[in-house]
Amino acid sequence: MYLRTLSAVLACALAGCFPQLPDSLVIDNLRVLAIQADPAVAALTGFPPPAVTVRALVVDPDDAEGTDIEHHWQLELGDEDFDGREQLEALLPEGPYEDQLTVDFAALFAERNEVEWSFSQLPLGYDATLGDLTRESVKLVPFLIPQIEVPEPPEGTGEPVTGPFPSFPQGPPEPTEPPELPEEWNANPVLTELRRVDGETWTLEDGTLPGPDAPLYVGQVTAEEGLHFFIEVADDTSTSRLSVELFRTTGRPGLPDPEEEEPDRENLANFGNLGSPVLDDELEPREFGWTPWSDGDEREARLFLVLRDSRGGQSWQEIRPGVAP
Repeated sequence: MYLRTLSAVLACALAGCFPQLPDSLVIDNLRVLAIQADPAVAALTGFPPPAVTVRALVVDPDDAEGTDIEHHWQLELGDEDFDGREQLEALLPEGPYEDQLTVDFAALFAERNEVEWSFSQLPLGYDATLGDLTRESVKLVPFLIPQIEVPEPPEGTGEPVTGPFPSFPQGPPEPTEPPELPEEWNANPVLTELRRVDGETWTLEDGTLPGPDAPLYVGQVTAEEGLHFFIEVADDTSTSRLSVELFRTTGRPGLPDPEEEEPDRENLANFGNLGSPVLDDELEPREFGWTPWSDGDEREARLFLVLRDSRGGQSWQEIRPGVAP
């Protein structure tokens, strides 16, 4: 029975019975590719307290500026009431929203010297809507908060002290440095260099890599040569463990082969028929290739290099073939 079943599976595979799966790296409609918290883990001690920027990489392939996309952020706290809920809800600014917002932890701040850390996460929901299509995402925004004892109420008042975070009646303290951070702390991975083969080099050090907030224009790219580039990355842990993906709105992965005809773009959109944008060791992708269609495409060519670490840290760089406007 086992051999008969195996034979049937093999025969079906050879005959093309299995459904063709779309390439997950092709952006053919509204997509939320990543959500970054910066810093990746905020340490709520010292002064001033950190403000955390949360930004979403949301892409509509037919609208590079995303002018028709509606954005909404909310805390995913459930319906149950609990102590401190109002403080958490006050962390989010009021709308209307864009694709990024700032979470200000000042309301939870108090001066600390010697502390024990508690690792917490703020569940932040993000919705992107374009017409009848809505993409829902949840980003867990990690933060480290000191564990402290609630002070006793002032003698003779009988009034309880509200909240675990005392205020500063004489004004905020002088700026202080946070103590040594525990293992739960994490940094976002960083793209430090992008070098186009036979072309220009952009680096974080010289300020030519714009980062998540702006695209990098890499010059004209032809179907005869394609876009061939190397990258360098940095992280607070081993960079070999980073996930690096190259998303695209059009074109095909890899570099053109002058001895082969251009593949049919319909077949190329299916799993098993496409190449890979990664040109070296897949466990440590550092070399990439992309080629536009020889007959062009009505969609603007946009590439997104997305970096992720194993603890939720994320970053990206949009890459646009062509010259900056």
